[in-house]
Amino acid sequence: MSLKVYKKDAASRQYENGFFRVFQANLKKLFDKKGLDGVLIGFPTVLSDPNLLPDCVLITENRLLIVDFKNFKDQEIYLPSPDRFELDEWRTSSGKIVHGGSCPNPFAQLKRQRSRLDSLLGRDFNEEVGGIGCLVVFHGDIVLRGEIPGRYEAWFDVADLYNFSDAISDMVEVRAKNKNNPEMLRQKYFEAEIYEENIPIDLSEYESVQKSNVELEKVRRERDDAQAALERQINENQELRAQGKSVEEGIRLIKEKEAVLERKESELKDAQEDFGEKQRNYEIAMAEVEKEVEKTRQESEKTRQAELEFNAAREKRRQEEAKARRADVEYEATLVSEYRKKKTSTIFAVIIVAAIVVVIVALVIHFLRSDKEAREQAEQAEQALVEDKKSGKTCVGLGELAEYAGIKNVCVEYIVGNIADNDTWIYLNRVTNTDFAAIIRKEKNILTVVQAKDKYLNRRVRVRGTIKYYDSARYKYYEIIVDDLSQIEILQ
Repeated sequence: MSLKVYKKDAASRQYENGFFRVFQANLKKLFDKKGLDGVLIGFPTVLSDPNLLPDCVLITENRLLIVDFKNFKDQEIYLPSPDRFELDEWRTSSGKIVHGGSCPNPFAQLKRQRSRLDSLLGRDFNEEVGGIGCLVVFHGDIVLRGEIPGRYEAWFDVADLYNFSDAISDMVEVRAKNKNNPEMLRQKYFEAEIYEENIPIDLSEYESVQKSNVELEKVRRERDDAQAALERQINENQELRAQGKSVEEGIRLIKEKEAVLERKESELKDAQEDFGEKQRNYEIAMAEVEKEVEKTRQESEKTRQAELEFNAAREKRRQEEAKARRADVEYEATLVSEYRKKKTSTIFAVIIVAAIVVVIVALVIHFLRSDKEAREQAEQAEQALVEDKKSGKTCVGLGELAEYAGIKNVCVEYIVGNIADNDTWIYLNRVTNTDFAAIIRKEKNILTVVQAKDKYLNRRVRVRGTIKYYDSARYKYYEIIVDDLSQIEILQ
């Protein structure tokens, strides 16, 4: 019984990598304690939908959860009203918006991801316990203001650093007749590598603060109960004297609860400050480790480069020495020949030597002139090829896309190895994690995804248009926007 942890990509921000270490360490401890099996995937790639980018996916025999991380701490989080729960923003006590990607709020974001993932899994996934669960986890301590509508409570919840283990335990510990196969689902639908954490995680501080939070919440509830009891006494008592006695007793109870609450809040604050200091020290240490790793990598690369240069210089010197030895041999042969021809007149020898020199000079001049003409012809041919590529007469190679970015009517030839889409675009990718794609805006209504797969998948095509470079936190590739299907020519 254990939790297997996988991770595909590094998070877009350093603090997300650090939080994932803490998150997976807590879940491992929870699964070991409860005797549960499961698979945790951090920042995975969804094979059939590369544009679906969940922060984290947890798969157990009974449930699948999508987890979204939010970097807020020591805040009150205000939820929208039940009738506007999917439409209005979430805000903090300091007025900041808790974003949900391109959606109005985190709930709407997770609901969209849930729907897309549910359509991909199909019958491979057990839906008898409420379907895919969704959880928003904040990086630090938060106080939630507002209610989650009852119609969503079966599959949606909000937690923070100190209680997410309890929230996940509640969501996955359900009875189900049919069981999921976590490892099969991971291999079939998600791309990720086994996660090996070499930095030990000390969970004692998290558990201390979590325990303080539980105690504080208990005191808060007792104070609220005392306040409610006082209000009931005020409403029920009809006689002024009896009412005065009830109020006095209620006030005394509230003061006692508030004193306990104040003490617990002070203890919680101390624990959180101590934890915050240790977390900052941990992040500083991690940054130093990453710097040292990068420094070592750069020094290793410099050493390798110096070794290559030394080997090249040694080879050049060896060739020069061999050339010098050949020249010595030739010179000695010439001396022998001259010695045998002593009887030949000195004038004849001078004429022969002069003729040889003239021939050598002529050959050198001819060689230099021919070499210059060859270089000029090669440069002219190369320039002509560049002009042909700019005008679209000749297709640009995939390794040359950067040189022709921004030029109109450029031609690119490739095999369509993958077709994907999102709410706005259809992608004719060269490969799954592509370096080039022809993209078609859905609102043009010139092609559907099904038609694209039937017409272009695994076929060699020639696409014409303006090459653009798309650069985001997760994808970097070159693209040509297709406004008319005449821009795409099927070759094979």
